[in-house]
Amino acid sequence: MFTFEQYCYDALTLFDRYSEGERNVLVGHSYGTSLCTLVYNERRSRVQKLVLLSGGGPYALAPERLSLFSLPSSLLSCLKPVIVKLFRELCFHSSHRKSWLSDGELLSIDMDNLRHVMHGQSWDEGDEAYHSQITCPTLLVVGRFDRFIALTDEISMNTIVPRSVLHILNAGHLLPIECAEEINELIGSFLTQDLATHCRVHEATLHKKESIV
Repeated sequence: MFTFEQYCYDALTLFDRYSEGERNVLVGHSYGTSLCTLVYNERRSRVQKLVLLSGGGPYALAPERLSLFSLPSSLLSCLKPVIVKLFRELCFHSSHRKSWLSDGELLSIDMDNLRHVMHGQSWDEGDEAYHSQITCPTLLVVGRFDRFIALTDEISMNTIVPRSVLHILNAGHLLPIECAEEINELIGSFLTQDLATHCRVHEATLHKKESIV
């Protein structure tokens, strides 16, 4: 129920049901970027562009065997207040940790479901060779202070995906919350551009962007 394969089946079913024509754009964040990549490769003739936020490098997925989520679900439920506090510390850059999201909104998922989701993140096929097959224009965005995604991994993705452009923002992992206006601006600009086969990396603040290549 919570395996990557099941999520892919659901994503492909929804795409086939609601997509129209050949000008579809897939947008994913974190774990969702892997789903977008698979849907693109399965339906590439119907996907025009990809937007991958905080997705990480072009590597296969494998669950951590010795992690917090190896604990029994009952114990995780007891530890939920601690887990939520840790999640807030890890996901946000320091200036955004006191966000408008309450603890309940920040991590509303049941601990047993979350445990199964974390253990289901297994995708051996998603390696560099697989990601190198992405040939559509692709927008990559990562937070400079992301504690889940190494900046070097995101740069590797930028190198592997031929028609990708990478923007590095002064934020943590939850870019759509921390930098909502800037993310909207980047995506809007990306959707109206006709990207060539160049590969660029951009440093960005909330008010200024400059190329570092």
